[in-house]
Amino acid sequence: MSLQRNAGAVRRFAKVMKFAAWLQNLPNKLTPPPFRLIQIGSAYWQSRALYVAARLDIATTLGETETAAEDIAALVGAQTDATARLLRMLAAMGVFEETAPRRFRNNKMSNPLRADHPSSVRAMILMHNSETMSRPWYERLEEGVRNGKAPFELAHGAEMYEWMDRHPDFDALFAQAMDSVEALVGDRFATDFDWSRFGRVIDVGGSKGAKSLAILKQHPGLTALVVDRAIVIEGADRYWQGREDASLLTRLRFEAGNLLESIPAATSDRDIYLLSAVLHGFDDDTCVRALVNLGQAIGGSGARIALLEMVLPEKGADLPAASFDMQMFMATRDRERTLSEWHALFDRSGLVLQAEYRCRTLRKTLCQRRAGAQRDPLRAAPPVRHAQPRCLGQPNHVVARQVGPEQETQEVRRSTAEKTWIVAGPRLDGGCLGIEATDPGCRESANMRTNKRLAGALSGLWFPEYARRSPRGKPIGRAQDICIQ
Repeated sequence: MSLQRNAGAVRRFAKVMKFAAWLQNLPNKLTPPPFRLIQIGSAYWQSRALYVAARLDIATTLGETETAAEDIAALVGAQTDATARLLRMLAAMGVFEETAPRRFRNNKMSNPLRADHPSSVRAMILMHNSETMSRPWYERLEEGVRNGKAPFELAHGAEMYEWMDRHPDFDALFAQAMDSVEALVGDRFATDFDWSRFGRVIDVGGSKGAKSLAILKQHPGLTALVVDRAIVIEGADRYWQGREDASLLTRLRFEAGNLLESIPAATSDRDIYLLSAVLHGFDDDTCVRALVNLGQAIGGSGARIALLEMVLPEKGADLPAASFDMQMFMATRDRERTLSEWHALFDRSGLVLQAEYRCRTLRKTLCQRRAGAQRDPLRAAPPVRHAQPRCLGQPNHVVARQVGPEQETQEVRRSTAEKTWIVAGPRLDGGCLGIEATDPGCRESANMRTNKRLAGALSGLWFPEYARRSPRGKPIGRAQDICIQ
């Protein structure tokens, strides 16, 4: 049974995001290329204007009122004409509204700049546009691209997190910015993945435990253990006193640990390790070290790992995803990764990706287990069976085998000579039957997803070994979802 929940809502979210990416690319299609390049080259004018408005805290000053530019300038300690021109530009961008000449008020776009707004992003605007974060982009990006070093380290002489340890004011702003992002994302990660199938969440790098609490609220049968550096979790339990229900907090514990050294061991297959946006902050070798430590903590328990990370497409990434990856390059030696890059890390670490689950955020949940870990009987592979389909006049090797019940969508692995398709569907005894087909002549069809019926591996092919009938009398095992070139 799949760990995916709210599948319909998740699919609708994905379609909305795809449409939003199309809209974002519309200016490239409608604006002549020379003019569009000029727009992109001067886009920093807009970000700097927004930053100054956030620094002056104009949105909080306006509140619910409509105010003249001279009064706004007096309240924020700025020059009248310059303030009016700044607000005129921002209003033209859709941030603030000019209701009359030189009179302004907040609108839907500017309200999140207010410090008292529940969806405030003011800290994020201040952090990204601060001198600390701007200098690497403006002064050292070219050098970083030429030699592959992080521009932040080139600009400041230290890695970002090391530098933050020595500058507590910026560290506090960074933490506030990250908290605002968590508030915007909400708890979709807690509702779109079936955490109720487990008994304990071990939240590695979970800071004060906000994500664990979101999961506990949705799943009353769970407990959570938050693991982070001692300096991070110090006082975390006291932080929630009076903020959350006391009965909820009894299910939440904290323990000091370091993912790169040692973490608490799993005790059963009802444990699941959660790492939310942790590994994208590591380079590949450090990732492998962390994943190996996770595998050792799992041991023979059968526990799983859930990575909540952005997964880049192999090609054609949208602007937000590509921008996040470039921001990682600017600030650290780290990166957002494609699924094939994640696979390479798992292979080096002795882990197996069981399934990829979507949720209504920009991140996905990658669920893994330790390679060679004992599976339950429904997932034990049967003897390999062979068939000889006909494709382009040449024999092709096809293997029918079982896959995990949560693996309900295709997994595509490419090599230089062939494509391997794994397609899963329900088995009559409640398990999940799969077909793996290796064939140089196959190409991806429009619909590889199988949930109610088993898809085959080559068009028109029957697998007689599995040509049984379901309780409704419908045959399973007929190939239908692979096209032939």
